[in-house]
This record gives sequence, C-alpha cells and structure tokens, in this order.
Amino acid sequence: MVVAVRQPNGTAVATVIAVPSALIIDAEPEPVAGAIRAVGWSVAVARSAQEALVMLATVIPQVIVMELLLPDLEGFALMTLLASTPIPIVVLTAANGVDTEQRARREGAADFIRKPFDQTALATRLARAIRGGQS
Repeated sequence: MVVAVRQPNGTAVATVIAVPSALIIDAEPEPVAGAIRAVGWSVAVARSAQEALVMLATVIPQVIVMELLLPDLEGFALMTLLASTPIPIVVLTAANGVDTEQRARREGAADFIRKPFDQTALATRLARAIRGGQS
C-alpha cells in the first residue's frame, strides 16, 4: 500500500506501508481468511492443492496457511511439492494427533495450529513464522 503524505512545505512524500500477505489453502477458507483480513492482512484463497499451485505461479505470499485435509491431494504431499519454496508454511488443520503435528514439523512446517483456532493469536503466530521463529 502506498500512502501520500504532504510535508508542511506542500511537498508530497510517498510512503510504502508493507501489508502482510497470506495464501490460505483450505476447502473452507472463510473462517481463517476472515480472521486474518480482520487484522489488516492481504489474503489470497485457494480451495484445493491444484488451485494453490496455479496461484503460486503468480502470487508470492509472505506465508502459506494450509489445511492438511484437502479435496484433491493429501496435505503432506502438497508440503513436499512446496518444499523448494522459501515461503514459510503454517499448518492450520482439523487433523488430530501428536503424530500429525510431528510429521508436519518434519515436513517443514514453521508452525502447527489445530482447529478450532484462537483468532487473537493467529496473526501473531503467522507474523512469527514470517520472521523465521518457531512457536
């Protein structure tokens, strides 16, 4: 986002304000997308792995938030396909089990969040993933 500000002498100065961006990969993305948009993030949505792969050819988000339970491809298979990207992946899933979280982290997830999620903490954890921190 670019904001023009006028100095006292009338000169316009453009300031670039970085808006955090996320790609949500989930068959039902509305709750997650809404929570992230509510705190000012730019959000792109893919409802399937295939749609996400096509989108990633042109959209470069700061973080990917993905469900493991996808309609067209198992989530861990998608993580393998995305392994070469430098974009951090946060798994936000309804899939249960300690083994699921451990596997997600082994596959490269920067963070693992179970559904239902805490909307207040979500943006903080995504920002931490962008900065490269583990939670």
